[in-house]
Amino acid sequence: MRVLITGCSSGFGWGAAVELTKRGHEVIATARRPEVLEELDVAQKLALDVDSDASVQAAVTAAGQVDALVNNAGFGVIGPVERLPIEQGKQMFETNFFGALRMIQAVLPQMRERWCQRAIRRIVDEDRYDAVHRLEKTLDNEPPFGNKPISTPQ
Repeated sequence: MRVLITGCSSGFGWGAAVELTKRGHEVIATARRPEVLEELDVAQKLALDVDSDASVQAAVTAAGQVDALVNNAGFGVIGPVERLPIEQGKQMFETNFFGALRMIQAVLPQMRERWCQRAIRRIVDEDRYDAVHRLEKTLDNEPPFGNKPISTPQ
């Protein structure tokens, strides 16, 4: 299975790329700065900024066939909500929600064409990613696809 993972520069994305490769999957690892992926042993490494329509389209084109998507790119902010600058909140929503939406819209049509049965989603910090979770849940009712999460290591 060819798995495209966003946000592989560290943490969960890096770990998922390593583990899924060990399990025999063909991993396409992405990061805004692909040079940080040099040490990662995967099938393909691509530059990807989920905030950019052009970057998403270029990465998905370069990736070719994608059987599963791990929407991992994102960031959080720590501190009192009353001190969160609105612009920083907007940027977080742009990356964490609209970035995931861009990726889904870019890969889902080709996955539907092949009747792929699985999508992988990040299940870490579920409350922080509630909007993304709700977006992914909408796929549950979209035939013939259905969103069937696969357990991934944490």
